[in-house]
Amino acid sequence: MLSVNVVESKPHAQKRSIALTKPIEFTIQHRPMKKVRKRKCTFWEFKYAKWSSDGCYELRKKSTQTSTACQCYHLTDFAIAVELG
Repeated sequence: MLSVNVVESKPHAQKRSIALTKPIEFTIQHRPMKKVRKRKCTFWEFKYAKWSSDGCYELRKKSTQTSTACQCYHLTDFAIAVELG
C-alpha cells in the first residue's frame, strides 16, 4: 500500500484533499501475479469506507508480473485490487 495526500488547511475549516490538475504516476511492487486476470489501481474512499478505482487507472504497458503502474488524479491511500483467473 502507498499513502500520499496533499491537504488544504484553512483556519476554522475542515481539511480537504486537493484535486490534481495533472495525474500522478506511481508503481507498486508486489509478488509475481501469474493467474491474475485483472488488476485495478484503487484508493481508500474514506467517505464510504471502501476501496474505489474512480479516477485511477492501471498503466498496462508499464506494469509487469511483479509491479503495477498506476495513474491517478488525486492523492490518498492506494492499493492494488486483483481478480483471479
